[in-house]
Amino acid sequence: MSSSSESSSWLESWWPLLVILFGVIFVTALVTFHPVN
Repeated sequence: MSSSSESSSWLESWWPLLVILFGVIFVTALVTFHPVN
């Protein structure tokens, strides 16, 4: 149970950063596949 609580706490603390990181990767992929000249 303690492990589960730890995971929840970690996720609650870091999910905004993960969302931002995912957004950056997504935008980078779009720029790579659709370069703006």
